[in-house]
Amino acid sequence: MARCSSRSASIPTHAGIPAFDIIVVEEDDPYLPGGVKGIGMLGSAGVQAAIANAIHHAIGKRIRRLPIRIEDILGVGESGSA
Repeated sequence: MARCSSRSASIPTHAGIPAFDIIVVEEDDPYLPGGVKGIGMLGSAGVQAAIANAIHHAIGKRIRRLPIRIEDILGVGESGSA
């Protein structure tokens, strides 16, 4: 079994990213205003699910509505809880 320490682990930096080109791909999206997509949307696609899962693992409550608000976590406004 290989051992890993913090001394041998590499930390990703901007200097380690290879050069790349940005292109515009025209594709209408009927679910977004103006039918356009932002460049950051692909990289953040799973963030909301990861946060919801982290909340579920931390407090045992499954939140299935976005955006996640503190009221959802605390249960404010739910019937039978305050």
